[in-house]
Amino acid sequence: MIYQIEKYKERYGYYPESVHADKIYQNRENRKYCKDRDLRMTEEPLGRPPIETEIFLSIFVINLDKMCSIEMREIEERFKIRRNRVA
Repeated sequence: MIYQIEKYKERYGYYPESVHADKIYQNRENRKYCKDRDLRMTEEPLGRPPIETEIFLSIFVINLDKMCSIEMREIEERFKIRRNRVA
């Protein structure tokens, strides 16, 4: 993931506003990298979830996660469409 972010910066001259990554890429190293560069990363807290998760999550955080996952799905759909055109 770090390689891809650096390639983005090399190509466009600046870092992306936010980073959308699957759960597998939301490790400590990548989180620290994004935090050091003030990049917003869609992420869930590390570790075991609390017993009453709904109490601890605000409506804003839930809505932000939903919006980011919708945006990720839209991006993935664009890639599928482009692959179908080429094939």
